[in-house]
Amino acid sequence: MANVYIEKERVSHIYTVNNTAAAIAKNDFVIWGSFCGVADNSAEVGEPLSIHIESKLDIQVLAADVDTTSAAIGDQLYYDETAKKFTTDDDGNVLVGTVIANASGTGGILRFIKI
Repeated sequence: MANVYIEKERVSHIYTVNNTAAAIAKNDFVIWGSFCGVADNSAEVGEPLSIHIESKLDIQVLAADVDTTSAAIGDQLYYDETAKKFTTDDDGNVLVGTVIANASGTGGILRFIKI
């Protein structure tokens, strides 16, 4: 029997079809099953969609997209899909990462590392 060697590739994107009920704009934050990331392209319903999901992705978010500017470094960060905002409230929201710089200390930009 021959030996088979498999090199594990780093997955950084999901290539799929937008099967949601709405269009997705380029750079929108997207929850896709158990993955979260940033849309690489705009996609109407039924169109091809690429989502950047690289682990430990550093994402900068304007304070207007966050329901709290008091998130402390190390806090768990969630995404409210209904309001389309990041939050520290875990009630029914999707865990997306850990805060590494809060919006009040960085001129209105919240930075976090994806999980």
